[in-house]
Amino acid sequence: MLFDSYNHIIYETNVDASQKSISIPSNIASGLYFVQICTKKGSIISKKLMVNK
Repeated sequence: MLFDSYNHIIYETNVDASQKSISIPSNIASGLYFVQICTKKGSIISKKLMVNK
């Protein structure tokens, strides 16, 4: 999931475990976003993403 700084979900998708990258929509505005990946084993990985256009 991709969240904005107000914790609103901007983008959500399901991915296969073999994928090495995830494409995000090109129409999102510049700013700070948070990426959250939930694995099948229940682990949650969270990272910051800065978009500059």
